Amino acid sequence: MRTIKDKNLLIFQTLWCCTICWFTLTGNAWITDFHFKTSQLTTFLLFLFSIIFLFTKNKKVFYIVLSLVFFEWFTLLPETPNHRWIFFLASIFVFKDLNKKSLSHSLMYLASIIYFFAFLAKLNTDFLFSEYSCSIVFFEHVKAFIKLPNINHKLLAFSIALTELTISILLLARRTRKIAIFIGLGLHLGLALDIIKHFLDFSSVMSIFLVSEIILNNTRDIKIRSINITANFFGIFFTYIFFNALLYKPNYPHFLLQLTVFWLLYYLLIYILFFSLKLKLDSSKFKINFFSFLILALTCLNGLSPYLGIKTRSSFSMYSNLWIDNTGSNHMIFSKSLDIFDFLKNDIEITNSNNYRFSSYGKKNLRLPYFELLKATQQDPFLKINFKYKNNTYDFPKEGLPKDYININYWLTRKLLIFQPSSKEVAQECIW
Repeated sequence: MRTIKDKNLLIFQTLWCCTICWFTLTGNAWITDFHFKTSQLTTFLLFLFSIIFLFTKNKKVFYIVLSLVFFEWFTLLPETPNHRWIFFLASIFVFKDLNKKSLSHSLMYLASIIYFFAFLAKLNTDFLFSEYSCSIVFFEHVKAFIKLPNINHKLLAFSIALTELTISILLLARRTRKIAIFIGLGLHLGLALDIIKHFLDFSSVMSIFLVSEIILNNTRDIKIRSINITANFFGIFFTYIFFNALLYKPNYPHFLLQLTVFWLLYYLLIYILFFSLKLKLDSSKFKINFFSFLILALTCLNGLSPYLGIKTRSSFSMYSNLWIDNTGSNHMIFSKSLDIFDFLKNDIEITNSNNYRFSSYGKKNLRLPYFELLKATQQDPFLKINFKYKNNTYDFPKEGLPKDYININYWLTRKLLIFQPSSKEVAQECIW
């Protein structure tokens, strides 16, 4: 006989695996253009075992899923998207505290930190005051999906930033979390309607974060048959979507539109859980252990990384119009990056390259930290690039690298760190 706690855990595990299916299907290149790369194979296995769990509800399978989350995060480095970073950090807590009362607390604190650093990054003049603010870009994308009235761009930008700050603060206290969850679910519903930037993946991750507080602390008994039927339904649905992408290789915008419509039905289930489950408020104090504190501290370090000069991408500053380097910044608090390791000390101007990312930066006349070039030369044996560095022109690999080239011997540094362009013009781009 399953207890209410067991059923709550099963609902949580089911939605956790559904979240994985959503964000793996959204980035469906691994399905339609499979090349047996380690990262693509890992993503396939992650999707496969998530489907297996939805049909079997086997706890051992769920731990395999969590293990694959860790490995996929590693294979995607250093270009692991923000939502995969967030899901990776959350999965550590889930793996460690799956049957413990502390799990929902840990996830709420983690979510609070993420919302805070998302808010902090938006405290810049380009996001809040400019007409090319990412808030306007995304709002226009949503208007392409549903008809909405025009909104003053400053009002919209300030509203988004203050909403993230409000959620961050309200998640810290147990008695105000339900308000934060309600606001957060509304925010991510709006973001998911941007099918051009396909925020469906990010919204899926944050929604399971938020609703986990109510699911794991629910006191209302749910019939196990209802849980099993729902899990099986989603297992069948995700399997259908996978074979649809595999066999027909759909037009990507049409595929995302189809996925978004079904995701809205899934999100309806999230709202049903929010309003129907009964949250038990536990008055006992939550004591954080050292390991949990370490993960939360590393999360804070990742959020602070643009201001410390450690990295400027995958740092929870996504789509914030933030520009910051060791010479200046558009941020309203941090006038420039501390650049504690001199990663931002020099930059290059790219003329052309066979690397798609470098080539796109060159076409936009965006300068790039020299560190990114050094890293690329050690990671890509086929790299070709023409660039200017300290007023001199170089053709790599024909002419080699500048004489002050410093070898990046630390494998972990190359694997973890990634920088966006250092030009001021990057503030006009919406970069994850």
